[in-house]
Amino acid sequence: MLSVQLLKQFERHGDLADLQRAITVLQQLVRSMSDWDDGYREGLGPISVRFRASRNWILCARRIRHPSLLRAHSIAINLLPQLAWIGLSLAHRYAELKRGADVVREAAAAALDSGFPELAVEWLEQGRSIVWGELLQLRGSYEQLSSAHPDHARRLRELSAALDDAGATREKALSTFSESTDDPIHRATPTLQQVADTHRTLAIERDKLLQDIRRLPGFNQFLLPKAFSQLRASAHSGPVVVLNAAERRCDALIVLANMDHVIHVPLPNFTFQRSTDLQSILKSFLRDALVERTGQIERWDRGTWESFLSPLWKCVVEPVIDALAFSTPGDLSRIFWCPTGPFVFLPIHAAGLYDAKYSAPGHKVFDFVVSSYVPTLSVLAPSNIRVAHSSDLRLLLVGQPPSDGLNHLQGVAHELEDINTHALPSSNLLSALSRKSLG
Repeated sequence: MLSVQLLKQFERHGDLADLQRAITVLQQLVRSMSDWDDGYREGLGPISVRFRASRNWILCARRIRHPSLLRAHSIAINLLPQLAWIGLSLAHRYAELKRGADVVREAAAAALDSGFPELAVEWLEQGRSIVWGELLQLRGSYEQLSSAHPDHARRLRELSAALDDAGATREKALSTFSESTDDPIHRATPTLQQVADTHRTLAIERDKLLQDIRRLPGFNQFLLPKAFSQLRASAHSGPVVVLNAAERRCDALIVLANMDHVIHVPLPNFTFQRSTDLQSILKSFLRDALVERTGQIERWDRGTWESFLSPLWKCVVEPVIDALAFSTPGDLSRIFWCPTGPFVFLPIHAAGLYDAKYSAPGHKVFDFVVSSYVPTLSVLAPSNIRVAHSSDLRLLLVGQPPSDGLNHLQGVAHELEDINTHALPSSNLLSALSRKSLG
């Protein structure tokens, strides 16, 4: 590819003209394929090429802070849903997205570099909502559509379900083709062609239906990415803190329902490498940490955990608490953490200083807030909140003390009994205690 050759020339000779030419070539390549939608219909070909080209464009533009950098990021993010379109099986969609897992986080970092924190929130939300987030969005959107236009809603449900089924059928057909040795070409090729034709027909029909729905009054943004002005309503029950870890920077983005802008809290003392290191340490703790057993009670070695949880407090959580002006321990506020990347695997809710000299309130996250986690802002959208009457509440408890290859959990049965006693009337509670591993 010409752009790759130009980039190599730049790395050898340092001539900025080569890098500029590489960016121009990549821009032209992406534009030239913008009308090729067969790759989108099949989940193959041009979409993957455009995505790789946009990523190379990003790499080149980042080297010289080219003014097209944000445009390149925007194109890459908008291609992600097409890489993982609903016509593919869920496993295939996750596999495609895994290849571009860092694209959204790096795009958010670029938006922050350019002073656009609201855009960073929009991109992070869009990226994290592609596969299963689309399903959550469908639930709330379907209810509105069903009330106003039930025929459109019914047909969209049918097409979406058919595409999911077609994705599974396609992978089964491909598996049959690859594993068969009994004249597979003559026997399997028609099946593959039929599945591909079904994909194409269903996808085109669904796209046309979505276009029709968006022409209806009040549905012009149906299933489209949300703007920040819409997303901030998700913070109706408390601040939502989006944590982003990119190679070049880490940041906290605070969303408040009554503010039309993001409170941007840079985290200069925390890095992507540090987040992955802490993730590895946590895995090691959970596997090998020293445990002192007294009857049925387990107590982790305090010194080890203190050294793990203190940087989370000092470098991540405390700056957020300060930015929100939560200064009175014990005056608990609700907060929703929306972690991305390595942050997903870190216990933000337990961050604090646990050494004996910090025993007074004010050095741990739970001294100031009650923490909850959300995968996206959209799950907190008012239209997705359902308030059930107390008589309708149901609670399922499943306890699994043993698990393959892991230590027996001593307190599970006791905890189930406590919840059974205090949570709900027994008629509304179903509990189960697994006596053997479910794995």
